Amino acid sequence: MIGDSLHIEMIKRCHEIIKFLCKYDYFPLNLIDDLWNAIIEQHETTVRAGFTMIIEISRFLNSEGLNRIYMKIKGVLEFN
Repeated sequence: MIGDSLHIEMIKRCHEIIKFLCKYDYFPLNLIDDLWNAIIEQHETTVRAGFTMIIEISRFLNSEGLNRIYMKIKGVLEFN
């Protein structure tokens, strides 16, 4: 679902599945890295949809998952 050729429609359609997996602790945290890498340097609409998904799933992530997202954001802020 999440990979190099991630399309905006795929992002829109898999929100609920990913939220469900996060809510019940079945979401592998390496998928956060995959999602992040898939949306970086994409068209603005794809990036926006990807970040919206990250925001939505963050409500259901454990502290380890939230820390992983924090480190991704921190990396962008340090880069700039």
